[in-house]
Amino acid sequence: MTGDGTIHSPRFPFFSLVILPTLAQGLPFLFVNDLHQAMRIYNGVALVMLFIIGAQIGLYAGRNWPMAFAMASIGAVVVAITIPLRG
Repeated sequence: MTGDGTIHSPRFPFFSLVILPTLAQGLPFLFVNDLHQAMRIYNGVALVMLFIIGAQIGLYAGRNWPMAFAMASIGAVVVAITIPLRG
């Protein structure tokens, strides 16, 4: 086997791509006692991450800012739909 579980393992980048965004999303629930406030912080972090990811994807398309705003807008619409549904 080529991967030995160290940082030089070929599995580490995939591990990082899954764990780091999940950790960023989960931190508000660890540090904020009020669930409602933690959910709003969670939504804000998700929208910022969508904006950054949209800008990075847009670099490949040659239109990074429109793509960033489009992804963040779609995320904002989803958040706006889920808030009245107690989400």
